[in-house]
Amino acid sequence: MQMSAKQTPKQTLASARHSPRMLAAFYKALGDEQRLAILRQLAQQGEQCICDIAHSLGRDQSVAYRHIRMLEAAGLVLTRKDGPYLLCRIAPGAKKHLEEPPCLKASRRR
Repeated sequence: MQMSAKQTPKQTLASARHSPRMLAAFYKALGDEQRLAILRQLAQQGEQCICDIAHSLGRDQSVAYRHIRMLEAAGLVLTRKDGPYLLCRIAPGAKKHLEEPPCLKASRRR
């Protein structure tokens, strides 16, 4: 679920509702305890480097990097380089998925 150069994270999340493939990638990204922990950490503490994320997980940076890439592909995390550091932050609109997953919202509308 890669974002195009002109697509915002919010548009990526919205378009996930229309494509089974994109929706599966979105839920796969949310379907891991460590990725959810990363999202919560970024939501609570703001932008962080991959080394801090890895430390908080108690994992190698390579593991944290793979998780970040999956979250980024799902439109939930944004990254940027600052010298040797990869900085990560939660994407606009992604916090709401930590509060109440979309599938629960849909079931309440019925």
